[in-house]
Amino acid sequence: MESKRYTLSYYLIKRQLYWISYLPLPIPWYNKPVSTFCCFVSFICLSRLIIFILVPLEPTLALYLGDFAYNLDSLHDIICSMVSFWLVAILISFHLLDQTNRSVKLQAWFFRLSILDKGKDHFFKKPNNKLAFASKLLFINLKTSLVCCPSFAFCLYIPHIINNYSNATLVIVLLVHGLILVMAAFMGICFIASFGYLFAFYAFLIGQKLRYITRVFKFQIEQTTKSYRKIVSNSDHLVSLVKQVYCADLFWSKANSIVFFATFFPQILIVYSVFFVPLNAVHFISLIGLGSINFTCGLSVNFVCGVHARSKLNDCQKQLIRVIFIKDAKLRVPLKIKLLIISEYLLPRKLFAIFGALEMNSLNYLLVFIEMAIHLLLVILNANRK
Repeated sequence: MESKRYTLSYYLIKRQLYWISYLPLPIPWYNKPVSTFCCFVSFICLSRLIIFILVPLEPTLALYLGDFAYNLDSLHDIICSMVSFWLVAILISFHLLDQTNRSVKLQAWFFRLSILDKGKDHFFKKPNNKLAFASKLLFINLKTSLVCCPSFAFCLYIPHIINNYSNATLVIVLLVHGLILVMAAFMGICFIASFGYLFAFYAFLIGQKLRYITRVFKFQIEQTTKSYRKIVSNSDHLVSLVKQVYCADLFWSKANSIVFFATFFPQILIVYSVFFVPLNAVHFISLIGLGSINFTCGLSVNFVCGVHARSKLNDCQKQLIRVIFIKDAKLRVPLKIKLLIISEYLLPRKLFAIFGALEMNSLNYLLVFIEMAIHLLLVILNANRK
């Protein structure tokens, strides 16, 4: 984490072309225009997909307009809808990120990840091995997805390029459409997948901090002679951490909602397409690759780490309540009141939630998969009727 090339700021600016003004490194002048252009390209792609779904087109015209799913019959509308979810999420996420330039409250998400720039923060003053390993996994996932997702997206056009290799004009047109889809896929990684991976690391980081605070509380409870100073100091750490989480949640609750919207329904459509519809080898591999990235960033690591952070928060609350009611801790009444307020008001809040309601815990994670299975059955039944 010490090398500049592996800092979060450097990666966001150089690899993902972020233009947000609160990053600590200079922003190249071309980041904003290039990102805006790619966002406009995503909007064009979305408009075309809506036309492809609503308007029947001749095969040749469909190819010239860039409809890579024109020959997939009943699967055509499903794949176009799947990609449309991603494109809508890109536009919403682009707007959210741009909003953070004008709202200080929405900038807290980045400052809570300062450990990815410096290798340490005010809480972990020395490099932490678990967090160092997690940061390496984070950057591996980010960089791999940034390469693989556009590649899989371009592969959707390869069968058509091969089948029409004798028509040079059409091949050139298809290559252009492939590059357009590559730009849209690049935006998808920058503004959807990245948020999923970054939240996963953030939630794991918060979980590690809460784990440390919980251990200190538990240690003091087990001691015959309680240290009032350590209890107060640890309580201050908890209060400060919960405030930071609450401030960062103003951004993460919106970002997580976008990521969930972008990945939940497309994952159902991908599973249906891959397992219940015959596909050529290239489309099959492309959908498997896109589905893997979709599931990893939106329906696995972010949820698992969110569940981890929420469970550590619950453990910390239990130890905090035990500390408050220990008679020989000799806590002053104002401090007890302060800790009770934290315990009863801030800690039970949905600090790791989607749409402000779907809290990240084990039960809700299970319900998400049950809901996906139900929707998948509905898609299969609807397809059989047709």
